[in-house]
Amino acid sequence: MSKVIGEVNLNPNRIEGTPAEVAAHIFQNIICPSTEELLKNNPEAAKVFAYHIFGLALSQFAEFQSTKNFEKTVNVTLNNLVMRLKQERNELRN
Repeated sequence: MSKVIGEVNLNPNRIEGTPAEVAAHIFQNIICPSTEELLKNNPEAAKVFAYHIFGLALSQFAEFQSTKNFEKTVNVTLNNLVMRLKQERNELRN
């Protein structure tokens, strides 16, 4: 059984807006603060939490896509993210 690592306050009970606005609100007000709190106390738990959020989000997205479209979208998104990270971390060779 997993160890309880903290408490999350889910107020307000109602979030309104476009899908992008609601997703941003959940991420900025629930996921990020939870990750930051975990990072202070248990960096490994923060990594595990982020990994689970990642997997759950991918699973949810997959429910609405054909396998072919899911694979293409995930690959393009992942490649773009990796390129951006390499740029930010000065890991690109000229």
